[in-house]
Amino acid sequence: GLRKVHGNALEGDPPPHSGQSGGRPAATDRLLWTGLAAVTSALLLSTTNHMCQDTAVIPLLWVLPLSLYLTTLILCFRYEKLYRRWLFPPLFCVALVYSVMNLFSGLNASLASQIASDGAVLLAGCMVCHGELVRAKPGVAHLTGFYLAVAAGGALGGFGVAIAAPRLFGGFWEYHMSLWGTGALFLAALFRDRASFLYRKPVLIASVLVSLLLGLGGVLVKQAVDDAGRVRFVTRNFYGLLRVVEDPGGDMMKLLHGRITHGFQFTDSARAGIPTSYYSRGSGVGLAIDNHPGRERGLRIGVVGMGVGTLAAYGRKNDTIRFYEINPTVPRLSRGASPFFTYLNRSPAHVEVAMGDARLSLERELQQGETRRFDILALDAFSSDAIPVHLLTNEAFAIYLRHLRRPDGILAVHITNRYLDLIPVVHGFAKAHGLASVMISSDEDEIGAYSSDWILLASSGTVLSSDSIAAASTPWDSTSYRVIRPWTDDFSNLITVLKKSEEDP
Repeated sequence: GLRKVHGNALEGDPPPHSGQSGGRPAATDRLLWTGLAAVTSALLLSTTNHMCQDTAVIPLLWVLPLSLYLTTLILCFRYEKLYRRWLFPPLFCVALVYSVMNLFSGLNASLASQIASDGAVLLAGCMVCHGELVRAKPGVAHLTGFYLAVAAGGALGGFGVAIAAPRLFGGFWEYHMSLWGTGALFLAALFRDRASFLYRKPVLIASVLVSLLLGLGGVLVKQAVDDAGRVRFVTRNFYGLLRVVEDPGGDMMKLLHGRITHGFQFTDSARAGIPTSYYSRGSGVGLAIDNHPGRERGLRIGVVGMGVGTLAAYGRKNDTIRFYEINPTVPRLSRGASPFFTYLNRSPAHVEVAMGDARLSLERELQQGETRRFDILALDAFSSDAIPVHLLTNEAFAIYLRHLRRPDGILAVHITNRYLDLIPVVHGFAKAHGLASVMISSDEDEIGAYSSDWILLASSGTVLSSDSIAAASTPWDSTSYRVIRPWTDDFSNLITVLKKSEEDP
């Protein structure tokens, strides 16, 4: 480029950006830089959290929002004339409407639609914020302060989403705030830029834009309030968002992890002892317990994943039920003087709760010479969208088998899932270990029952041959299910088990 000096600028430098003079930037300019960087960072992180925790944890899904963010950053700062106010802010508005519609639709919105709307609003929002940052960029003499403000804003947005939001909000409301903040900062940029279209008819245009911004805030607040529902308890920790929600009719309490129901219990005493949701009498695990040959002598039942403790409803006086739970908050909801869920307190069985990762706990017990000899070991950790893959490997199943009573121990695997088809995984394990296996799909034909899919595995087919289990089960047919590479601690591939659509079995 040319090196001849003209005033304070080098010949060949880009012309001053609209809304900025060649003088020292004002404090409001620095606030705008920091704010635009902060809201963009918050939008990236909150969208990633929303997609990966509240929508679905799909392998490498977090790469999508990061790629969109970096793409807009590169485009806006490398090609400074690419950003146009007549194009990208309207696109952001369209994507925002699409995203808000999916927020209100909740679980009724398809996975593809949710990911598309989240990606679209992130792309358009980042283009707006990064584009406005470029337009507000000062001359060469003040670029150091500009980039320091941008860095500080990025850190501030990250702190707000990662540190502050989990302690302040009872939901992923930082996502709503980031969407609103994008609109607010764009409006602020227009006010700061005397060359913007806002000043053609300032009163009229400003009134319309402020009204739209307030309307957006009202819609997002309403969606957050509707999503909260009749929340009796809420907490956010490393394991995500956990809520206890009272049904609008007041006749049941639900435990929600994100948007996934992890069990519920009727509140009236007449029905409080009924096993509900995925664990009804007609479910795979319910049939396995009620029809086990050792039912009369007393059963030893292990459960990986506690939920609301529904399986304790099957407990009898001579039974022992041992739950393995990793989230320290979950047992507190079912214990104490006034628990939200009373399955554990009502059960006549001896109930134990082992805290920590289930696989590590079971492995440690083997190392200590404690073989649990479970008559039934229920694996109930896969109904959420974020499944613990390490519990589905051949090495993990080998540990489960060592804890089962032989020859009539049953391994019950709960595979109900919106997005993942886990049949090939469990089917492959059954074939590899020569286990008898049946699949039981139950419908909502009982009080409080959900549709559910369970796979029962046993070293002997005799224990699975009772009339009730046989009538409800679908025996494996090697030609009916696709074959995938067996999962191990060194290899797993969630992409191979993604359902083609949410209606797939």
